[in-house]
Amino acid sequence: MKKYTFRGTTRFEFEFKDLSEITEKNQGNIGVPHRADFYQIIIIESHNSVQEVDFKKIPVDQRHILFVGKNQVIRFDVSPSYSGKLLLFTDDFFNRTTHDTLLLKETNLFNPFSPNVVIETNAKIHKLLDLIQQEAALRTYAFQENMLRHLLSAFLIEASQISTQNYQYTENRDYLIALQFSNLVEKEYKTINKVKDYTQLMGISAKPLTHSLKSAVGKTPKEFIDDRIILEAKRLLVYSHRSIKEITFELGFDEPTNFSKFFRNNTGKSPADFKSEHIA
Repeated sequence: MKKYTFRGTTRFEFEFKDLSEITEKNQGNIGVPHRADFYQIIIIESHNSVQEVDFKKIPVDQRHILFVGKNQVIRFDVSPSYSGKLLLFTDDFFNRTTHDTLLLKETNLFNPFSPNVVIETNAKIHKLLDLIQQEAALRTYAFQENMLRHLLSAFLIEASQISTQNYQYTENRDYLIALQFSNLVEKEYKTINKVKDYTQLMGISAKPLTHSLKSAVGKTPKEFIDDRIILEAKRLLVYSHRSIKEITFELGFDEPTNFSKFFRNNTGKSPADFKSEHIA
């Protein structure tokens, strides 16, 4: 699996490109699964596409937008029939204030609890994207980065409002506790897999954590931790060249038999069977 860090053509970590430019530059590799340490927003302008994110095929039709969080594994649709744009940015580009950080972490566009968001464009979204494209095309000047960040912020807020209508997103205390837990799991899941260890780090007891997580995402803390480990195991099995033994130790298991048992209990398949099924 290819892993990309941001290597833009501008002096700041933001790019707005035509998909055809990406396709031409990466001929032969565009359909290869990859993981990026930045955010990707795929804007489909004509015809329909089916993008694949973390083993899920997601239809993204004409005049629709797909939001892909950092470190997700995506395989671009290689069909030549559709066209559009790709907007890329990093945490370092966007997160300059506490407000920026909260917007990015708490927006439902990159919500770790729900499927990848797809929205339909409207006149306001279209206008904001036009402004972003025009600004990005200008010769670099002193305040261009600030202007792009403000335009991107306005775009994300508008897109989030559209998505909220579609997904009935609600931010409350349970959601914020669940978000804190999710961020901690994302950081520590390879070394910490016990609920009690997370509750100690969060300064909360197991009962209110379970209540908040069940309310926000319909899962217990253990189910959430196990799901995150399984997702990474699937990614490594299919998209890397690591052996099952290497994956075992990378994910914090002490021996392959324990990892295989855990994987089978959660997926109904052995790691070897899952791998052969997806790379055949």
